[in-house]
Parts: sequence; structure tokens; C-alpha cells
Amino acid sequence: MPTDVFRHLDDVLVDVARTGVVHVGAHKGQEVAAYRAVGFRQITLVEPNPSLSTGLLTRYGGRVTVHQCAAGAEGRAPMHITGWTERSSLLEPVDYAVVDVVDVDVRPLADLQHGCNVAVLDCQGSELDVLQTAALDELDVVIVEMSTVRRYRGAAVRDEVAGYLAGLGWRHWGTYGGHSAGITDEAWRNPKCV
Repeated sequence: MPTDVFRHLDDVLVDVARTGVVHVGAHKGQEVAAYRAVGFRQITLVEPNPSLSTGLLTRYGGRVTVHQCAAGAEGRAPMHITGWTERSSLLEPVDYAVVDVVDVDVRPLADLQHGCNVAVLDCQGSELDVLQTAALDELDVVIVEMSTVRRYRGAAVRDEVAGYLAGLGWRHWGTYGGHSAGITDEAWRNPKCV
């Protein structure tokens, strides 16, 4: 089920063109309806879990772009598949049981975001790694899932991700709940859009 930020996309995107959105960590594509409802012309989903990305291709066919890879530093990496697939990550979970590990392709977000001016990152702890591979100057808004605790080994917490964006001049636009305790979606705007 989409979290609170997706019920408020019009507010998050006020005065921002609905050109294209790239969603990293698309899972089952639960947010596609919300993206269509606010008028995005292009929807790009990035999902490395092979069982989920194949389902996205079947479900959405040619109506959305699906990249069957993770976003981050280019190469291959092990993905830790958890029993609750929404918690699967390139990073090893601290408290979630891993039921399988599969090697997946990883590509920089800059290579996946073409035609998109909005990025949504729900990458289970690797959001900072993904941001560092993005062409941020081409984005107007980023919505990033953030956590106050390290749920994955090597994960960046909220203050680290927020510090990175603020250090680049990005402006915090809003905090949205709907997750477990300590996990929120944070909307940020490129300074050119404030």
C-alpha cells in the first residue's frame, strides 16, 4: 500500500512539471496509480529482485519503463531477499531474516533517470549510495525514504542523507509518515525549484 506521501503528491509537486518519475525500489509498482493520477507522462520503475521485476514487466507491459537492476555504483552486487520482500536490500539486514541471496546488476541512477525530473528512492538503506550516482541537476524533486536507525549494515540514517542533500543546496519540502516507527518519506527540492 502506498505511504502517506503518495496521497499528497500534488502538494509535494506544486509548481513542478509532471514530466517523468523514476521510482527506485519499485517492489510491485504500488505507486503507479498515484503517479498516473497526478499526470506524470513518463513512469520508470527500477526493481532488482528478479521475481518482482518480471512481475512488473508482465503487469505494466510497455505502459511504463522497467529496469531490472538496482541503482548505485555500477557493477554486480548481492541482493538480500527477505521473507517480506519490501525489506529486501543490497545491504545486509540487521534484524530481518534473509531467505535468499541473488546477484543483481547495479547501474548509476544517472543512467536510469532519462526523461525524469522527479526521483523516488525506497532502496532499503542504500538511498545515499543511489543519490550519489544521480544526475541531481536534472531533477526537480527527490522523495527519499529515511530511517533514524540503521536497519541494514552500512546504511545511511536520516541525518546523513539529509546532510548530503542540504550540503548540495537542496531544500527540505516535507516529511510524510506511513511507515514503521522512525521511518519517513522526506521530500526535497532542487534550489532552482524553490
